[in-house]
Amino acid sequence: MFEEFFLYLCVGMVNTISGYLSILTFQNILNFSPQLSNLFGYMIGLIISFFLNKEFVFKSKKGNKLSYGIRFIYSFIISYFLNFISLLILIKSNVKLYIAQAISMIIYSICFYIICKYYVFKKNKA
Repeated sequence: MFEEFFLYLCVGMVNTISGYLSILTFQNILNFSPQLSNLFGYMIGLIISFFLNKEFVFKSKKGNKLSYGIRFIYSFIISYFLNFISLLILIKSNVKLYIAQAISMIIYSICFYIICKYYVFKKNKA
């Protein structure tokens, strides 16, 4: 399980870098607005994350990609919501902002990993 979680973190770094570079490309080369660049960058990062997690982390070669994709997006929304709520709670508790952001990111990462492992890419035993 440690190896799988390590791969998950590596995929997270790849999709974060890809998303950020996409944002910069849309904003600085294609002259899109910062908001639209951010949206498209996150969409690209999420797509990359989906395929890398599906193929390399959770090794889900079989199954309907649309079904996996819908569950993946749903899981992202849940994880992000928990991230956001934890951030609000930590800020209200007077935790320093940079620490609150870091803790919230950890909560997001762990939550998203668990949901992906046991719901999105759950291995069906025959």
